Amino acid sequence: MAIIDDHGFRANVAMALLNQQGLIWIGRRADTGGWQLPQGGIEQGESAEDALWRELHEELGLHSHHVCILGRTRDPIPYIIPPHLRRRKEARPVIGQLQTWFLLRFLGRNEDIHLDAGREVEFDRYAWVPYDRPIELVAPFKRDAYRRALDELAIYRGPLQPAAPPP
Repeated sequence: MAIIDDHGFRANVAMALLNQQGLIWIGRRADTGGWQLPQGGIEQGESAEDALWRELHEELGLHSHHVCILGRTRDPIPYIIPPHLRRRKEARPVIGQLQTWFLLRFLGRNEDIHLDAGREVEFDRYAWVPYDRPIELVAPFKRDAYRRALDELAIYRGPLQPAAPPP
């Protein structure tokens, strides 16, 4: 069962997954065609890190050996869902998400990503884009939260491997 606070915010994790070249993974939602980073609710009895591992596997088919955690946001970052997009089937009304963000380094290969690993397919395609590009690609109501999270997490990015020279 989802954790919803007294203000109507659902506890959530979000993941910024970086490859070795410093590009960030973004997926196209199978249901709406909108672009976003992986995210998902924190369930009763789960820590944010527990939810991270569960969501990472459900949405991308990845396991802990495919990534390492570089950092996380100090405090959860909220965003408000526009009224016409709010789910009506929740036990309690949800007005937004309260997201704990994680910055992850992807240690695997693209072939390790399986968008059909979970019960429901969240994404139907993905791309690796420059670090700040998701801010432009996501739904407008999420942009401030993405900007805040990516700005805060940027200090954990570390050195990048240079791109391989052309053959």
